[in-house]
Amino acid sequence: MENNDYRNITLSTKVCARQKAEYVKLATENGISVSEWVACTVESNKNKYGKEGDPTKRELALEKEIDTMKKKNIRLEKDRESADYRVSLDMKRADKAVEERDEIRYQLKENIAKSTDLELQLKKYKPNNQQYNKETNSVAPLFSFIGIIASAFFLMRK
Repeated sequence: MENNDYRNITLSTKVCARQKAEYVKLATENGISVSEWVACTVESNKNKYGKEGDPTKRELALEKEIDTMKKKNIRLEKDRESADYRVSLDMKRADKAVEERDEIRYQLKENIAKSTDLELQLKKYKPNNQQYNKETNSVAPLFSFIGIIASAFFLMRK
C-alpha cells in the first residue's frame, strides 16, 4: 500500500537568478528550505485562480454580499423615512384631534354655563309666567267668542 502523505514527488518552475535569490532569502529568514517555502506558498494560494490581481471566487462572493447588504440598507433607510413620515402624519392628526377635543370641551363648558344661567332665569321668572298664564286663560274664552262673532259677521256679509 502506498502512503499518499509522503512528499516524494517534485514540482518545478523556472525562475531567474534574481527571483531565486529573493526566494532563498525569504526561506532562510523563516528558517525553512526553499522547497518548503515554495510548498507553503503554493498551499496558501492554491484556491486563488486566474491572473494576479484578479478577485478570487471568495472575494467575488463577498462583494456580492456587500452589494446585497448595501441595497438592503438603502431599502431599510427608505422604509424608515416612510415610517417617520407616517408617524409624523399620525402625530399631527393626533395633535389636531386633541385640539378639537379641547375646543369641544371648552364649548361644552360654555354651553353648560349658559344653560345654568338660563335655568336660573327661568326659575326667577317662573312665578311671573304662571300669573300671566292664569290671566291669559281667563281672557282666552273671550277672544274665542269674539272670533266666532267676527266670523259669523263676515259670512253674513257675503
